[in-house]
Amino acid sequence: GFPTREDLLVCLSRAERDVDDLRRSHSSVVAELEETAKEREKMRTNWEEAQKQLKECEVEKLALKRSLDVSLRRSKDLQQELSVANAWREELEAERDLAIASAAAAANAAA
Repeated sequence: GFPTREDLLVCLSRAERDVDDLRRSHSSVVAELEETAKEREKMRTNWEEAQKQLKECEVEKLALKRSLDVSLRRSKDLQQELSVANAWREELEAERDLAIASAAAAANAAA
């Protein structure tokens, strides 16, 4: 036969409980989605910050490389100048030694 009024009330009560469960479940899922969206936004912000820092590091690296190149060129120039100065010193020492020897020879000849 047909369901009784009691059967219908039990059924309605069950349906209301199911609807409440679904609402709670839905709220929970929505809250999780909102939390996930917040985390995703944080990650995106962190990623953008990391990209910015990476660009800054690249710029700094290039500046350091240019500075190093300048230093290396300057070092080579200084080494060349030092070689020239050493060659002059050796020539001057040779001339000095020659002058001393000549003076000694002249002194001996005069004596």
